[in-house]
This record gives sequence, structure tokens and C-alpha cells, in this order.
Amino acid sequence: MLAVSRKVGAILAIAAAAVFANTARADVLIQASVDGGAFFTLVSNASDPVPVNGAGATGTFSGTVGVGGVGVGTQIFRLTVASTSGSTLSPPDEGDQNSSQNTVRQLVSGTHTIELRMAVSDYDRPFGPSTAGSSLSGNVGAVTVGSVTYNAYIDYTNALTGTGLLIVSGTASATTPPGNTKTLTPDINGEILTSAIVPYSLKMFELFTLHGLNQNINTSSKTAVIATAVPEPSTVALAIAGLPMLIGGAWLRKRRAHA
Repeated sequence: MLAVSRKVGAILAIAAAAVFANTARADVLIQASVDGGAFFTLVSNASDPVPVNGAGATGTFSGTVGVGGVGVGTQIFRLTVASTSGSTLSPPDEGDQNSSQNTVRQLVSGTHTIELRMAVSDYDRPFGPSTAGSSLSGNVGAVTVGSVTYNAYIDYTNALTGTGLLIVSGTASATTPPGNTKTLTPDINGEILTSAIVPYSLKMFELFTLHGLNQNINTSSKTAVIATAVPEPSTVALAIAGLPMLIGGAWLRKRRAHA
């Protein structure tokens, strides 16, 4: 009877593990800092558990911000910010974070900065050898001189704040004549080889610098972690089986060379 109950318990444990393995939870945190001041929260969104092949958690903000935060003091920037997470079951087995069409417009004269920090946690795939890549592109609007400094991270502590393992870092800038737009250059792209430990978080930081009234910058950025292909067991076995022949051939060639 005891053996039966143990078997039932084991089956239930396996079933529970399977259920939880097929759900993922992702939380979004978007923060901002104006002119190097303290960071304040624009979006804090905890999602319900969703299937790993679902869209994941999302967070968006649209409005004005100033040195003291949202709706406090002089409003210096108008923002439109979006952050989206997702993961897929079918190849490529990945976790991805997208922040699309972030728009920053300066509402006052002079030179000002705003830093956006967008983080999504609880990615549950891939696990093990993987490639983490990130990129940013964008443009500046009419009569604009501006730049963006971009940093992206993968964080195996799964935290929404702080940094993590740096994936890419770079600065892009552009100047436009009146009535035109111009692409930020250069595009910022980078990737690292790593060994993903789940759950993890992905973070994208964008520091905008603008120099006058109504100047604006638009950016689109993406970070993805994709499983690295691992040789099939049959391929590994074949390579191991062929080692004696390779070693023997090298020995024979060396012997003939000294004959």
C-alpha cells in the first residue's frame, strides 16, 4: 500500500511540474530619470501566469514628466514608452523583450537628459547554452540635434532593478536641418555567448540627450536570448568513434615522415 501511495505521489509531482513548466510569469518595470535626478516609476505591471508561447507581460506609458517625476514641477519631456515580453515553444527557443517606438520630445529650451530603464523578469527559456543579443535603431525629428546611449543586460538574479551581464553598449546620434528627419547612427548591435539560468530578467536602458524646444528622438530596441544549437547524441558518438582513426592516421603520417 505504501509503495502504491509513493507511486501516486510521484505521478502527481510529475504532473504538477509539467503544469508549472508550461506557465510563465513576467513582470514589467519602466522607470525614468530627468537631468540625472532620482528614478521614478512610469509602469509597474505584474502579469498573471501566461503560457510560455503567449505574449507575456506588457507595459506602456504616455504622458509628460519633469524633474520631480510624473506630474510634478516643470514638465520637461513628453514620452511614449512601450515594453513587451514574450517567449516561444517552437524554434528558435527564446525569450525576448521588445521596446518599440519610444518617443521623447523636449518641451523646454536648453539641454536636458532623460534616462529610461525598461525591465522584464521571469523568463523561463531558454535554459543552458545560448546567445543573448540586443539592438537599437531610431531617428531624430525636424530641427533636432540629439543622441541616445544604450545599454542592455541579462540578469540571472531575475531582479527588475540593477543591471546584470552586459550584452551591448553604444551611443548613436544625428543632426537634422529644418523640416527633415535623420537616422541615428551608428545602429547599436551586439551579442554575447552565455549559459542561461532560468528564471532571468532582461533590461534595456536608454539615455536621451536633447538640446532645445520641440526636439525629439524615436527609438526601437530589441533584446533576445536564443538557445545555442547542441550537437545531437548520434553526431557526438560518430565523432568519438572516429577519433582512433584520426589519431592512427596522424601517427602513421608522422612515422613515414621520419622514415
